[in-house]
Amino acid sequence: MCGIAGAVAFGETDVRRGTIEAMTASLRHRGPDHQGVVLLRPPDRLPCRDEGSVALGTARLAVLDLSPAANQPMSNEDGSLWISFNGEIYNFRELAEELGLAGSLRTGSDTEVILHAFRRWGAAALKRLNGMFGLAICDLDRGELLLARDRIGIKPLYYSVEGNRLLFGSELKALLAGGVESNIDPDALLAYLTYGYVPAPLCFVAGVHKLPPAHYLRVRLRDGREELERYWQLQPQQEPASISFEDAKLELVRRLRRSVKLRKVSDVPLGVFLSGGLDSSAITALLAEVSESPVNTFSVGFRERSFSELHRARRVAKLYSTNHRERVIEPQPQESLQILAHHFDEPFADHSAIAVLELCRVAREEMTVCLGGDGGDEIFAGYPVYRAHRLARQYRKLPAFLNRGFLPWLANKLPAGRHKLSFSERARRFTAAALQPPELAHVGWKRVFSSEQINKMLHPDLRKTIKRLQDPAGIAAGVFTSTGCDEEVSAAQFCDLSLYLPDDILTKLDRASMAVSLEARVPLLDHEVMEFAFSLPCKFHMRGGRQKSLLKAAFSDLLPRENVYGRKQGFNVPMADWLRGALKEPMLDALNPQALSRSGILNQEAVSPLIEEHIDCRANHGHRLFSLVALQLWCQTHMK
Repeated sequence: MCGIAGAVAFGETDVRRGTIEAMTASLRHRGPDHQGVVLLRPPDRLPCRDEGSVALGTARLAVLDLSPAANQPMSNEDGSLWISFNGEIYNFRELAEELGLAGSLRTGSDTEVILHAFRRWGAAALKRLNGMFGLAICDLDRGELLLARDRIGIKPLYYSVEGNRLLFGSELKALLAGGVESNIDPDALLAYLTYGYVPAPLCFVAGVHKLPPAHYLRVRLRDGREELERYWQLQPQQEPASISFEDAKLELVRRLRRSVKLRKVSDVPLGVFLSGGLDSSAITALLAEVSESPVNTFSVGFRERSFSELHRARRVAKLYSTNHRERVIEPQPQESLQILAHHFDEPFADHSAIAVLELCRVAREEMTVCLGGDGGDEIFAGYPVYRAHRLARQYRKLPAFLNRGFLPWLANKLPAGRHKLSFSERARRFTAAALQPPELAHVGWKRVFSSEQINKMLHPDLRKTIKRLQDPAGIAAGVFTSTGCDEEVSAAQFCDLSLYLPDDILTKLDRASMAVSLEARVPLLDHEVMEFAFSLPCKFHMRGGRQKSLLKAAFSDLLPRENVYGRKQGFNVPMADWLRGALKEPMLDALNPQALSRSGILNQEAVSPLIEEHIDCRANHGHRLFSLVALQLWCQTHMK
């Protein structure tokens, strides 16, 4: 696992060693074991000393083959190919056999095998890689650079083309270290206030793009000509199932077992994030099955019992006799908020990142690699919003005096709850959006601010500069309608797999784990598992209104009943309470009139009522207020 960075200068210009060294140094947290850079000047194959037209850098976290021979950037034998690679390829030994490399490899790393695969198959090698990655390969013979990202977006990759140079890196901070100015992209700002994250290819900094998952970007070194291509696409189920539910259970467990076994390979200590939910419990059960020694498990929880699943985690740990460690999280205002502002680079409104960061800290005290259960809700239909789609079909059939009158009125009268999405908040969101087309309802149920609220939230001077306010809901709505799914729930899953999973869930996991130099692996997102799950009819995943039906049935005999069928809790933090307590002062500092005036983004007249209503417990604006705090902290950290 690593952080990668690079630069290409087109025409007569060059990249200086100091530039690539600064970019690589900014990623030291991702790879503390070794930082290496190389400067190249095609068509020569020998590295340059102080400047070149191509520069590659890697900050390495050693996981496979800990020797210096596996350091990066790495070249093939004749120096025609160079690679900077962030990630893990779990089937690299199988690929080595297919390529006939037995006994001829210089290292025991997957990086060297990737170079040979690209020499044989070119960009088509990407389809053969089973793993997570953001990579850059410079082909000096062909005079091109190829940037690529894994199928689902587990590993990040940013890039910017400005004038006569291209910069890229695992995190935005590498590009900022390379000289990119931190000017705000208006489209990304509106998207952030809508979704709570910035969906690819948008980036919060103008002129920078996130390479979308399952894509590669080919850049010609001579003139910077670009070619963006998708190399993999998850296909929805189109035909009646040719497999029974019982056989599907067995096949799912078989594929998951293989995925876990592949991700078990490591030359450093390995453990599991055990939240106590179904997904992480299933990973723990399978890892215990294929491991010769006790599994290491790690959990965090809260003093607020309604937010904590520690009791469920303990039950699984006891069942499988794991070496279990846990920690109760206490809010540490300044530290938590400043760490998030630094490591996430873009504003990020998912406050469960605080819990994930603490979980990674606990695990990193003893481990270098951990498996997690991320992706299960998107693949196996676990989110409440999928049930809302089913319920909305019936809601639309109700008389108008109910679905347009009494029920929305009643929902708005319910008292505010403590959770991010309490029953009262879900009821209000549901009734407000259920009568809209499914694609707009899906966005409405999940968005942070509506387009009308965003319009009021923006500073008046900023509103004048943004000539035309376009509702970013169209981003998700467009993905929803383009899936080709006949089933509404399946279209919603595809939408979340394309946007929410890579740009929120996996971004959170990557930044939190890399902040403490920990590698996080996600067995549920093995592409063979995903392809099988989506080849099945939606009714396999939602039977009789029960979510994750197939996954629950598959593990009902392997896990305690409460971990399988207990009420879904999610990995949330008690932010509503914290913003009235330990995080109240940091919130007020970030959103005071002077701070708002300095950033020039938010309108004090719109922000102040949210604060007052929340503190007085007249409403739960925890999620919205945290999103505004994260935005303001970004401005304080990055704007000059």
